Amino acid sequence: MPIDDDSMKKIRLRQDAYNRRIALIRGDVTLSHEGKRQAMAVARHQALNDIEAIKQAAEQTYSGRRAELERKLFNLSADYPDSVGASLSMRDAADRVREIKTGAEAQTLMAQAIRHGDHIMQRALFDAGWERAGDRMTNSGWGEVVRAYVDQARPDLKPVVDELVHLQNVDSRERRTMEAIETGVHRPPEMQGMSPADVQRITAAAPPDGANVSHLNPGGGTQTQQTPSQAFAEMTRDAQNGAYGA
Repeated sequence: MPIDDDSMKKIRLRQDAYNRRIALIRGDVTLSHEGKRQAMAVARHQALNDIEAIKQAAEQTYSGRRAELERKLFNLSADYPDSVGASLSMRDAADRVREIKTGAEAQTLMAQAIRHGDHIMQRALFDAGWERAGDRMTNSGWGEVVRAYVDQARPDLKPVVDELVHLQNVDSRERRTMEAIETGVHRPPEMQGMSPADVQRITAAAPPDGANVSHLNPGGGTQTQQTPSQAFAEMTRDAQNGAYGA
């Protein structure tokens, strides 16, 4: 799932706030070693949940945009009011295109369809070209079929095709691996020896509306409980205002 720049900025801000919060916990002389371990576990749990929520929102935005673009490209009813008749004609054209073995042959047939104004055959070839070219939209015979359709028959669709190709290209295994690394949350060394069950027990013991992070207030004084969203908002404000220092 490619993460957009705005979402990545939010994730980095959240990671920065988490790192600064861990530093505050580590320097809190009022907490015992075990208290620090537990506070860090809660802080990390909150950070992981917040970052996962940002990633899920980015995934929904990405998937929604791809689906919207695909509907614009491949929905027959947008171009042919008689969707039933168009579907039948498209099926016949698709059967013919299915017999094509090479991209060069498809290019020849596309040139004929454009010259004769055979819109159904153009669409059938475009659909097949899109599927067979895959991530080889450039430097491939089937990719040339797609480009011929967009350049000569439907130039109005070029922005849609360009954006959809871009979205497909950025969704690579390499990018997913890199994003998994870049969106991670480090585990403080103080948490060494804590099992997942330990962390679950600690975070589950927090108040139902969120973990109590009030003891992390470096200013002292009267303290109140905060929900995760309130804690995140506070950490974000502090990070933006430089309250945590460099």
